[in-house]
Amino acid sequence: MASFETTVTVLISSAYILSIKIMDMKKPSLLVILLSFSSSVFSAASYETITVCGLQTHTNSNYAYLRVCESRPSNNGCSSGGFVSWNIADGQGKVMYSTAMAALVSGNSVTLKMDGKTCLSAYDATYMIRINK
Repeated sequence: MASFETTVTVLISSAYILSIKIMDMKKPSLLVILLSFSSSVFSAASYETITVCGLQTHTNSNYAYLRVCESRPSNNGCSSGGFVSWNIADGQGKVMYSTAMAALVSGNSVTLKMDGKTCLSAYDATYMIRINK
């Protein structure tokens, strides 16, 4: 059986390139490795500016739920686009909740950042909330 050596370069984002040297592997194994990187290659962070229509938390959950006023599809491939969610168990999540509450009370829009792949419950997970004037 002939062996081969090749280097596979995968663009993870505009700032990071991952190179993998593959030696003595069968070609089907190379295909499996390339497919395992496909989710990181094709899911990119996105920003979306929305209006906050409601906020919700539960005593039996570590998640906050922000109800989006606009009708929108999920950016992360989740089953619903009507809400956006994040973890409020840590200090940063609580600050994000306060920012969302300020936007709800003031009527200002917020810009959300999503990674293009993560869902919490059935909703897009966000890891940034910026209040806009």
